Amino acid sequence: MFASIVIGLLLTNLNYVNASKIDIMLDVYNTKYDMHKTKSFGNAYTFESSNVLNVFITMHKFDRIKEIYGVTEFPFTYQKNAYTASYKVWEVTLSANITPGNKLTIKFVPIP
Repeated sequence: MFASIVIGLLLTNLNYVNASKIDIMLDVYNTKYDMHKTKSFGNAYTFESSNVLNVFITMHKFDRIKEIYGVTEFPFTYQKNAYTASYKVWEVTLSANITPGNKLTIKFVPIP
């Protein structure tokens, strides 16, 4: 029994070693006034075994993402780590720092 507890703890610690921090950035460029703003849109920790990362945001931000991109789920890979769209007078880029070899879908979820 003691051995199974120790093995369980070791496996749990190995999962934490494989964890990586994902930073989600929103880059907005106003073409009319030539203004540029970058801000962190969220961050979370993911594990190598997970395929979908839920990012909880306000309903206002959720509606804005849906309005700009038409979707709220973004599949990221090391090769495709940014999504750019034009919206009114803005160029909007949503990006994430995905580690090489990982595939991850970031899903925005509204909080009431």
